[in-house]
Amino acid sequence: MTDYDLRVLEEGAYEEIYGEFEWDVPETHNLAVDVCDRWADARSKVALHWEDSEGAVESYTFAGLARRSNQFANALRARGVDRGDVVAVFVPTLPEAIVAMLGTLKLGAICMPLYHLFGPDGLSPRLEAAEPVEIVTDTGGLEKLRQATDVPENVILVRSNDPESHTTTTDFDAALSAQARTFEPVATDPTDPAILFYTSGTTGDPKGVLQPHQYSIGQRYVGQYMRDYTPEDVLWHSGDLAWAGGFANLVEAWTLGMPMLKYRGKFEARKALQLLEAYGVTLFVTAPTALRAMMDVPNAEIADYDLNLRLVAAGGERVTPDLLEWTEETFDVFATVGWGQTECYGVGYPPLGADRDRELGALGRPLPGFEATILDEAGNELPPGEVGEMAINRNSNPCLFCEYFDDPEATAAVTEGRWHRTGDVAIVDEDGFFWFWGRDDDVIISSGYRISPAEVESSLNAHPAVFEAAVIGIPDEERTNVPKAFIQLVDDTEESDDLRREIQTHVKDELAKFQYPREISFIAELPKTITGKIERNTLRKREHDQ
Repeated sequence: MTDYDLRVLEEGAYEEIYGEFEWDVPETHNLAVDVCDRWADARSKVALHWEDSEGAVESYTFAGLARRSNQFANALRARGVDRGDVVAVFVPTLPEAIVAMLGTLKLGAICMPLYHLFGPDGLSPRLEAAEPVEIVTDTGGLEKLRQATDVPENVILVRSNDPESHTTTTDFDAALSAQARTFEPVATDPTDPAILFYTSGTTGDPKGVLQPHQYSIGQRYVGQYMRDYTPEDVLWHSGDLAWAGGFANLVEAWTLGMPMLKYRGKFEARKALQLLEAYGVTLFVTAPTALRAMMDVPNAEIADYDLNLRLVAAGGERVTPDLLEWTEETFDVFATVGWGQTECYGVGYPPLGADRDRELGALGRPLPGFEATILDEAGNELPPGEVGEMAINRNSNPCLFCEYFDDPEATAAVTEGRWHRTGDVAIVDEDGFFWFWGRDDDVIISSGYRISPAEVESSLNAHPAVFEAAVIGIPDEERTNVPKAFIQLVDDTEESDDLRREIQTHVKDELAKFQYPREISFIAELPKTITGKIERNTLRKREHDQ
């Protein structure tokens, strides 16, 4: 692999780097070793800053995490866990969750993160499908597990105030203290399954997504090329580690030996500013919803914080140019879009230099080492400017998932020769930049026109009265379907028919007459998943039920 100084955010570097890049995948590769153990010799090197909403603060070195995860791997082995077994980690944002993940991976077992806010109905299908041999959880999680299933004796309980009262569980600290601090990690193949994520299910039932150990090889360069990550930075990703985005950013940071911050608590704009200041965060990765919440804080108040930010990235949902512009002006940073899925990564090299103004809001170009295209329904590649489904090359792609867990039909459905169909509708322009239109079942066909909800939402969000908008298609006798907008207004803005007409005119002027929302509903709050994505299916159901 060509050796670069990967601080490449400068105009003209892309073509050279993309043309010369080659993956270097070793014969054996263990994800936990790659992101943690290889930094452990520098015993004081900080890996993790952790804080919770109650004010508790903890700090961990790579060496300390390596020792603790060794003990956890030994504990699992003593309990009969073997290579290829599934271990569920149903824990809030706690350091123990990371220890459990790393230890599971060192053993060659498969780690299944579960979001701690899942209720019994969310847990049951996942547990039934994956059949984990061990479950790591806390007291709150244990109660949910008892409602979801008959909890066996294979539960390891973290941070319990009274572990002796849980007679069917094993205390986390007690389990580790009985084990040696050394462990010889299993020599896993790079393509062996490592992590079992579940999609958030905004467009259907959640599917289990198996990612391989070589995921860390790919993510190292995703972070560096998409967001200019360097070892000297400090990262705060505000998402939960149980979701692919949160875990991916941990991997991206720790493949470089970069310290990161994790916060256990609800996202609040002013608390976020306090954290950014207190820990000297230079890279802030978050959801568009979080940035919009920060927009409610007066700029003069934001200016009072002594921030060290140099880059802010938003992703997981449509990122509009107005949001990027506000972020750059307010924080004096480089703002960019992060695209990725639970299944794969591949696009995100940001527009730079002369491209910046005209391409702001684009997903970006294919990252070095990746190839992307636009396919029609028959699997043919489309030329620039034509709308289709974005696809990522499956071959030699360390960030591509192994398969959908125990679902070969679902895996085959997204495989088109060498291409993985992402389900995202997009176009690529003449300069090679990809633009997101929406999910494949979100695009609105109206009078023969293909209307991107994301594009209409971008125009709506630029109106000064609009805090955030979501657009769906609704049936129409004349046009088959038409766009309908659900709009959350800026605080203290009064609803009126005049405002509806003003907003509609704004979209007509900004986009085209066929794209404006024929109907507008003002809504107190847009429905969202627990990861902050707009639940368009909920809006569709609301329309259907009326």
